[in-house]
Amino acid sequence: MNSELYGSILFKFAQIKLNRLFRISNLYLSLVFLALFQFQGSAKAQTVDSLRLDSLITILTLEKDSSQTVDVYLSLADEYMRVTDYTIASTYTDLALDLAVKIGYKEGELRATLNMAHMYLAYYLDYTKSISFYDHALKLAEEIGNDEDYLSVYRGYSNLYSSVGNHSSALHFNEKAIEVAERIGDQEVVSELNAYAGSIYEESGDNAKAIECYEKVESIEDANNYMGTSNAAYTVIAHLYYLKGDFKRSIKLYRTAIKRFERLQEFRWVSYTHSEIAGVLIEDGQMELAEKHALKGLEIAELYDLNKERGDNYKMLANVYKAKGNTEKYQKYQKAYEEFTDSVMVKLEDRVAVQQSVSLPPSSGVSFKTLINLAIILFFVIIAVFLSGLKFSRG
Repeated sequence: MNSELYGSILFKFAQIKLNRLFRISNLYLSLVFLALFQFQGSAKAQTVDSLRLDSLITILTLEKDSSQTVDVYLSLADEYMRVTDYTIASTYTDLALDLAVKIGYKEGELRATLNMAHMYLAYYLDYTKSISFYDHALKLAEEIGNDEDYLSVYRGYSNLYSSVGNHSSALHFNEKAIEVAERIGDQEVVSELNAYAGSIYEESGDNAKAIECYEKVESIEDANNYMGTSNAAYTVIAHLYYLKGDFKRSIKLYRTAIKRFERLQEFRWVSYTHSEIAGVLIEDGQMELAEKHALKGLEIAELYDLNKERGDNYKMLANVYKAKGNTEKYQKYQKAYEEFTDSVMVKLEDRVAVQQSVSLPPSSGVSFKTLINLAIILFFVIIAVFLSGLKFSRG
């Protein structure tokens, strides 16, 4: 690993906060969420799959400590991450990690380590812990030697570096991920990674390079007749036409994307895309429609507790009301946006001194935290058994 990650974090974020169009930051932050949490569904409106949980918990009650137990813990964690309940997801991931280390199950240890790295990066915004987990994941990937694992780790590193404003390192690891994706023939991921590279170039002010990357995305999707197209591809191609000045086509593509995301119940993407289309409408002078989209995007963000998307739509509403001359509403949403960005800045300031070479110490024995986690799981098992008995008695 090189040593340039945290040299100028605060300066770069101050630049992003004060001098850059927020729409650019929206794009690559949303691509972070795509890369890390592709399996997420409709956030808190979408409940967990009760039948799947019942079957997994039943396996836990029957299975002794084994690799299958680790896999079940990770499946439970995935289910809760799908509905953005990261507290319970972290609990199950902790259990998986402790057990995987205890029994020497490297593949399970790697999956759990990546889960933790992703959550600390994208949800908790704790870069110190995130990078320690990614460092450990890289060591495990080297031991296992699986291309899919390298791909996940490289993408994670790229997302982390771009999150702290280190564009050159983010692009370096993104290119390594593209090489792996091309080697294994995963064109959907190649498309996503080119979209992400474009967003990094755009954030750094190189629009020509950004357009070049976005055109690669469009070319890949055209060649595959938009089969298996990622959420990112739809928004990136719409953004491509915005950059080219074709607002009409950009708006049309964003509206198509919103319909797709609503159909799939991908509400994080619905909220984000409302903020993006609002930005294009503002520049096109369509303030009433821009206001409508930004309000809808904020409504969805509030309903599903989507922190980043709140910021996206606060900013767009502030821009709308500033343009319309509504000082009261402009100040309201500008203040909300500034409070949001300030909270992110505080989290970053707390982590400026992080050391890149930190590695995760191996777990030994059963920790007190693990015992607490087991107690929580046991509570859920008891409740599940009780409810099953209640249903049976009523039948």
